[in-house]
Amino acid sequence: LVAGESVAALIKRRGRLGWEQVVELALEVVAGLEYLHASDMHHLALAPEKILLPRHTGAKIVDVRFERHKNLAFQSSANVTVDRASYLAPEQFKDDAQVGPRTDVYALGCVLYTMLTGRPPFVADDVNDLARRHRSEVPERVSRLALDCPIWLQTLIQQLLEKDPLKRPYSMSAVRLALEEIQKKMLAGVS
Repeated sequence: LVAGESVAALIKRRGRLGWEQVVELALEVVAGLEYLHASDMHHLALAPEKILLPRHTGAKIVDVRFERHKNLAFQSSANVTVDRASYLAPEQFKDDAQVGPRTDVYALGCVLYTMLTGRPPFVADDVNDLARRHRSEVPERVSRLALDCPIWLQTLIQQLLEKDPLKRPYSMSAVRLALEEIQKKMLAGVS
């Protein structure tokens, strides 16, 4: 049991989070994903409800399952909910899914987008429509929905949400370095 709430509950309560808090939470989540990837594991289902916020410690990632590595591909709309599909990478919707650390990078981009705007990058009532959007559409810019979002954070999120895994940051370490640079600018008061 974890005393606290999930990021999903926090977003539901507040509507959206300020970009400074998003950067701080993102650094904590990235640290957990870095550890997971160093152990040759991937989450493959990261979403706001799977990030818990205990009262006196940093963010905790839950629902890490080894069996996800056995059944990597999206198989049908029957086994994936719309909520889950909102955070899946485009490659997870293919029968011959090639997943890895960059799959979690995309999911992290979706989570950060949701924290900043109050909604996932793509919204639809149908899983197949969501799959099509993840594979082919570019999400609306974060700054159009969250006017206070700095350009360098928006740029990072756009990189995380690249359709082609090879165009995303190489690893969670690279994402951490980018977030640390954003945090330095934040602490220096750079707008």
